[in-house]
Amino acid sequence: MAVLSSADRAAITADIMRALSAAREPCSALKAQIRAIVDAADDFMQANQAAFNSSIPAAPRAAATTDQKTRIFSLVLEVRRQRSI
Repeated sequence: MAVLSSADRAAITADIMRALSAAREPCSALKAQIRAIVDAADDFMQANQAAFNSSIPAAPRAAATTDQKTRIFSLVLEVRRQRSI
């Protein structure tokens, strides 16, 4: 999977800021700082996707599509986020 485009990263940044505002969640990070986090997260995912894929046991790694593995990763991440609140 390729890194996100600048427009996609900007849209994610805007979505995050809207969600924080709608939830009235305090956040002292500036817009540019939120964007830097989005950029770093996307860059990290790009740099480490092979490590994630190779951490999956061989049989399920071969059986699942890239999209399926990405969805599973996303769900695990979301549950971990919810439990950290």
